[in-house]
Amino acid sequence: MQMRWQIRDGSRGALRWAALAAAVFVVVLFIVAIARGDALPLVATGTAVNGHRLQSIVDALAHDSSLQQHKQFGDALGASGALAGQLNAAAEAGRLTGIEISAERPSTRFAATILDKHIVLAADFLPQLGKQRTYDVVLPDDILPDNLVFVLGAFASWLVAPPVSPDLDLQSYTTASLNRNARGFIQGWNDVVDAAVRQNGKRPLSMPQAASLMMNLRYRVVFTNPTASNTIKWSPTGTIDPTEQNIAAVADGLRKLKLLDFGH
Repeated sequence: MQMRWQIRDGSRGALRWAALAAAVFVVVLFIVAIARGDALPLVATGTAVNGHRLQSIVDALAHDSSLQQHKQFGDALGASGALAGQLNAAAEAGRLTGIEISAERPSTRFAATILDKHIVLAADFLPQLGKQRTYDVVLPDDILPDNLVFVLGAFASWLVAPPVSPDLDLQSYTTASLNRNARGFIQGWNDVVDAAVRQNGKRPLSMPQAASLMMNLRYRVVFTNPTASNTIKWSPTGTIDPTEQNIAAVADGLRKLKLLDFGH
């Protein structure tokens, strides 16, 4: 799913500036939401964790991927110690046994998913998960989000999460599945913030930096729709605690999406 605001592509100046004004308004709301938070700023304290099993998985990927593809994964794991630790925990628990780059979409629904304890991504999808600017407003200390870190963080959450019971009634099953997915999205976002903090010299992100990080995220609409942005309790640097309130808000954002390009 291409979740972007096509501000750059407006053919008429008036429409372009109207779209830009709307985007700026959303950023202001996001900064205000962060300012309401009372959690402590996130400071990256760990170092990249490459356990034996995770290292073996990454080494195996090198034989079945291009140099650029392998480098993109290595950069993502090196960017966030939190992400590396999560994937290593999944590998050590036997929940993650491989990472694959597929020439075709791994499923009819998703360009990236989990199959038989393997994270599988379509080769033409991987470049879309790089650091890309999707928001026109540029600040001098901007840090662009690593979308691969986000996706891998979500996968790491789903790999170790208990499966949703098939014995639940339809409504309960749907709610439980959305909440499970929401926890993955929250973990993915927090890993993105962890990577940004590291890039920022391990200094907590300012509110404008956190807002810019979110507004350039490929999957931002889940967090920035009016309901979610007013309900999520953000920390001062933009991280999200997996509280019931926050999980419900992100789940509501996921519920409103018609398409998503990765999932499980």
